[in-house]
Amino acid sequence: MPEPQNRSTISGASPWCSPAAIEETLRLDPPLIGWLRTTTRPLTLAGTDLPAGARLLLLMHSAARGEAHGVHAPETFDHRRTGTPPTLNFGAGIHYCPGARYTRLVAGRTLSALARALPGLALTARSPAPRPAGLVLRRPTLLHVRW
Repeated sequence: MPEPQNRSTISGASPWCSPAAIEETLRLDPPLIGWLRTTTRPLTLAGTDLPAGARLLLLMHSAARGEAHGVHAPETFDHRRTGTPPTLNFGAGIHYCPGARYTRLVAGRTLSALARALPGLALTARSPAPRPAGLVLRRPTLLHVRW
């Protein structure tokens, strides 16, 4: 649920569950903490030498969050943002999730139906931030809303 100043501009004909808004949500607040990976050969990453077999935690919250990644005002939710690098929330290459398109479709349709049914839906100040549910995923344990 976007901030109130954005909600009115993305409801109705252009719901806050548009493909651009879904991608912006994934970019700004991904459900994944990160991916665990192991290097298969020695390599240098951002000036640091890593041996083969090094364990890495690729942090999704850091990915696509800086202007160096082509994202202007990276800490701001902008449902009209275009041209951002793809997120890694569904993996990449041979690790790409085969259900990614379906998940985006279901999320968009579900949120669209929710927005139509409860147009004034908003988080209350009492809603806690999502917490880790293990090493990889984040999820809200409780969500306080009003409408």
